[in-house]
Amino acid sequence: MSRVGVFASPDEAREFKQLLLQLRAAGFQIAGGQKQQAIFEAPEEFVVANTSGEIVPPFAVMQCISFDTDAIEIQKPADRYGQAGPYLINGGREIPIDGRGVGRNTGPLTIHTDGSADTALQRLSAEEDEWFAIYNPAGCWLYLGDSTLRPEGDMVFAMHVDYPQVIHAKTGGAGIAGASGGGSTRTVAAAECSIFESSGDTQVEDSDVDDDIYNAMSTAVAANTFILASRNDRGVWVVVAEDCAE
Repeated sequence: MSRVGVFASPDEAREFKQLLLQLRAAGFQIAGGQKQQAIFEAPEEFVVANTSGEIVPPFAVMQCISFDTDAIEIQKPADRYGQAGPYLINGGREIPIDGRGVGRNTGPLTIHTDGSADTALQRLSAEEDEWFAIYNPAGCWLYLGDSTLRPEGDMVFAMHVDYPQVIHAKTGGAGIAGASGGGSTRTVAAAECSIFESSGDTQVEDSDVDDDIYNAMSTAVAANTFILASRNDRGVWVVVAEDCAE
């Protein structure tokens, strides 16, 4: 009995060829031993050091504040838009006080939330003095659906998509005061405004999320007025346009 390549005999080689033709006719494709690419890139992982004074829960939002001794020092978030530092998401294990763990920032992420996101493609942001994320049209994560990794808690599946370049908002009953100072230092004013969310290509509606928006111009922004705001180098929202029509 003679061998044909990796086959024991010509008959075995013919049988394999016949099977291959049948599989192709049925619609199967042969990958040729190559591993197919993943739909999502795997999250990049970073070693983090917990100096918050609290236990970091699984899948919590963590804020990076420094790099020391081969680890990124993290704390409980102090803001929603990274003013005190960028964010990482904890893995599936809690991080003890003064302990080390792993943080992620890209790829598919499981994030602990307060349950406020309930519709696919809504945005999420960090929340001040909380380990969880919240629904926020001005946030940097896109909610894709509920995660099944853990049955307990409000765990969601999300992707980092960065912050929007511009947000729609409406001032409150007092408007926003004008900035002051004409020398080397200028003091800007801020007021809590209602953030509006795009509900379609031609519509925006009140999201019921409020946030501080700053005015760097000397002229005050009127009360109950629609505005556009953009993030500055400190990560805060600054008025860039005001609706002057009554």
